[in-house]
Amino acid sequence: MLPILLTLACTGADPEGLTLHADPQSGPLPLTVTFSATGAGADVAVWDFGDGATATGANVEHTFLGSGGFLVTVREQASDDIAGQGPIEVLPGVCPGDGVDEVMGQVDSLAIDEASGLVASQLNPGVLWTHNDSGDTPRFFALDETGALLAIVNLLDVYKGDWEDMALARNPDTDAWQLVAGNVGDNSHDRDDVHIHFIDEPAITPGQDFEELDIAALTIHVTYPDGEMLDCESIMVDPITQDLYLVTKDYDGPAGVYRKSPPHEHESTTELELVKQLDFSVEPLSGRATTGADWSVTGDRAVIRTYGLWVYMWRRDQSEPVDAMWDGEPCELRMPAEQQSESIAFTADNSGLWSLSEGEFQPLNQLRFTD
Repeated sequence: MLPILLTLACTGADPEGLTLHADPQSGPLPLTVTFSATGAGADVAVWDFGDGATATGANVEHTFLGSGGFLVTVREQASDDIAGQGPIEVLPGVCPGDGVDEVMGQVDSLAIDEASGLVASQLNPGVLWTHNDSGDTPRFFALDETGALLAIVNLLDVYKGDWEDMALARNPDTDAWQLVAGNVGDNSHDRDDVHIHFIDEPAITPGQDFEELDIAALTIHVTYPDGEMLDCESIMVDPITQDLYLVTKDYDGPAGVYRKSPPHEHESTTELELVKQLDFSVEPLSGRATTGADWSVTGDRAVIRTYGLWVYMWRRDQSEPVDAMWDGEPCELRMPAEQQSESIAFTADNSGLWSLSEGEFQPLNQLRFTD
């Protein structure tokens, strides 16, 4: 690592003071920087990253999610005097390079025959969650990254309806990770409202014996503006604001991006807010029908997929309002060919995308981003 921060002696500290390092010094969003301090008081060094975040310790890591210049400062824990400072430059986000796709495994359970939603767990490393489309009971399936079935979670007191996508959220009371299912499908355009179900994610471990769990769900109801009845196969949750987003599906017109802000209270009914119209029949978009969406866990990227090979990624800069993201030109990512592409999810570390098709014994595909 290169020393970039100014070294100052602190009152009462070792004469050499703190020596401070950062790597890298600049780069595009999202920019993760490793900081280190050596010398007297390093173990209790207090870092201020200039974007509202702080940390304590000799070796810390921070991800910048807004572009611009940030003055990073550090001090000893028992002192208000700055021991060192230096700039970090964060550039606007760029599109990933051509990705490398790989079949990671194959779904091994006949119970999963219409996979229509997918997320990569943050609570349980190496675990993926999915569910079937309409016709199944209300349940989630836990898979390892080879496609082996680990667990089934049944949602109590829930009408299955037409589940089309799933997402991750956070419980506002406990900060626990939640699994979110969208009973949002409406092929005949005759539903007055649609339902979103939340459960706290249970602990599941790759390699464990199969288990089946029953968990009560929190359910909210949402309606579209002006009494519209729209089909939808894509939901996602902004990990920073916990806003819920629905993206409608229409073969002949634009897809609407609709938002519901928290709190998400049990049995509440809320009218969605239209924030953007995206026309997937006009360049730079293509594919018409949208079938899945996801938001990266750091909140810097959102993706929407279609039945075709293409997934579109919008990049978020926290130095701007979140709605400005949808006005930017999306990145176009080519996914592996599948039987009927319905699901998309960021990998747990945001280094790529998972993809899964409807049908029996479907492959688990992963697209890894390159610089």
